[in-house]
Amino acid sequence: LDEQCMQKLYKVMEEKVANPGVNLESFSKDIGMSKASHYRKIKSATDLSPNEFIRNFRLEMGAKLLRETKLPISEVYVSVGFNSIAYFSTCFKNRYGVSPTEYINSSSN
Repeated sequence: LDEQCMQKLYKVMEEKVANPGVNLESFSKDIGMSKASHYRKIKSATDLSPNEFIRNFRLEMGAKLLRETKLPISEVYVSVGFNSIAYFSTCFKNRYGVSPTEYINSSSN
């Protein structure tokens, strides 16, 4: 059951990653369970809060886009649901240890 729930969660995230309004409540509606149950499932499966899970998923998708496409950072942060390039860059650096620009430069070498 947990595996099925996580598969649904990843599917919903992939479909809605560009929507900055995606949160625990919208996930719960899409998957059909209460917010409390959904929170517990995400926390037990990933050891992350739902907000951390969403942010990390967005950052992973952003890193993939930076690595595999020629999109500028100004388009990538919007396509993965961040409202601010500064916040995207800060979160990205915290997660990957380099700025998005440094990541692009190291990926192209």
